[in-house]
Amino acid sequence: MKSSKLLGIFQGERLKQARQFAGLSTTELAERAGVSRQIIHSYENPISTKSPSAETIKSLCSVLGVPESFLMRGLRADESIESAITFRSLQRNRQFERNSAGAALQLLSSLSAHISEDVELPPVTLPEFDIPSIELITNDFIEEIAIRCRQEMGLGLGPIPNLTLLLENHGVIIGKWQLADGMDGLCAWFGSRPHILITTSAYHARARMDLAHELGHLILHREVSQEQIDDAVQLRLIEKQAKRFASAFLLPERSFLPEVFTVDFSHLLEMKKRWGVSVAAMIYRLHQLNVISTEKHVRLQQSLNSQGWKRKEPLDGEIPAENPIFLNRAADFIAQSGLQHKAEVFLNSGLPKDFLLQAAGLIEADLVQQEIRSNVVQFRRKI
Repeated sequence: MKSSKLLGIFQGERLKQARQFAGLSTTELAERAGVSRQIIHSYENPISTKSPSAETIKSLCSVLGVPESFLMRGLRADESIESAITFRSLQRNRQFERNSAGAALQLLSSLSAHISEDVELPPVTLPEFDIPSIELITNDFIEEIAIRCRQEMGLGLGPIPNLTLLLENHGVIIGKWQLADGMDGLCAWFGSRPHILITTSAYHARARMDLAHELGHLILHREVSQEQIDDAVQLRLIEKQAKRFASAFLLPERSFLPEVFTVDFSHLLEMKKRWGVSVAAMIYRLHQLNVISTEKHVRLQQSLNSQGWKRKEPLDGEIPAENPIFLNRAADFIAQSGLQHKAEVFLNSGLPKDFLLQAAGLIEADLVQQEIRSNVVQFRRKI
C-alpha cells in the first residue's frame, strides 16, 4: 500500500535517523544547519507538532546528505523494530558509532520496506526453537541448535558454499556498510523480518563468520531486551553464545574434526579454501572442542600474530567476497514487470545514494535514470 509513505508531512523520527546515521549530535547538527540545539530537539520530539520551514529542511538535508523527500516519509509498519539491536562491544565503540550503525540498519529496513510495496518478498523461513533465557543457554544446547538449524535449512554437515545466498533464500535482508573499527556486524528483527548489516572491510572468511555470528543472535536472542544488550556483563555472555553458534554452524564437529589431522598452518590454509573460514577461527574452534589445550591455543595465536596474520591471513583478498543480491534482484523484477525503472525503485526510496550503493550492492549505473523510448516514431534511412 503506497499510502503508507505519508509524503509531504515532516517526520521528526526521520530527522533523528538521518542525524544518527551521519554520526552527529543534536548540537553538531544545529551548529552546521544554523539553528539552535533546542529546535533540533523539538523537531525530533515525537509528541511535538513543530515542523521546520522549507528553507530549514533544505539546510538540514544539505548537512545530513539526504534528499528532502527522506524527511517526509512516515515509518511503515514493517519498519517497526521488534527486537534489540545487537552490538559486539560497549567499551570498544563509542555511543555515536553505535547510534550511527543502528541508524544504518534502520535504513536497510526502510529500503526493504519500500521495495516490498511493489513486490512480495519471499517469506521468512528461518528455523524457530524454544530458547531459554540467556543464563540457561549452555554450550551443548548451542551445538545442538546449530545442527538443527542446518537440518531445517536443508543442509548437510559439509561446508556452506555461499552463506549470504543461503540466508537471503530464507528471507533475511542483508546489507553491507562501512562500520566503525571493531564493529563487524549488527542485526535486528524489523516488522517480523530479520535484517543483518555487516562491514564492507571484512575479507571473505571473516565476513562469513560475522554473518553466522549475527544469525546466532537472530536464532538465540530474538527475545533479548535492549537493556540486556546495554549491560556489559550480559552482553559478554550474549556475544559468547553467538560466537559459539557461528563456529558450530560453519564448522560442525562431526564433519570438521575428521579433516583436521594436524594444526600445521599449511594444512589449515587448505581447509580454509574448502570451509571458507579463517585459520584463526579454525584454531578457536579446535580449542572450543577441547582438541587443543588453552596453552596450545595461545601459542598458535601468538604464532599467527608473529607472522602478521592477525589482520590479514594468506588467501584474504584473493577469495571473492560474498555479496547480497536480494534487494538488487527484487528491483530487477520490478523493472522487468514494467512498474518502475530500476533506478527509480532505489531513488524513490529517498535514501542517500552512497548508502544505496553499498548496502544493496549496486553500481553507479543502477542509479542512472533511463530515457523512456516507448511510443517513439520509428524512422528509416531514405534511399
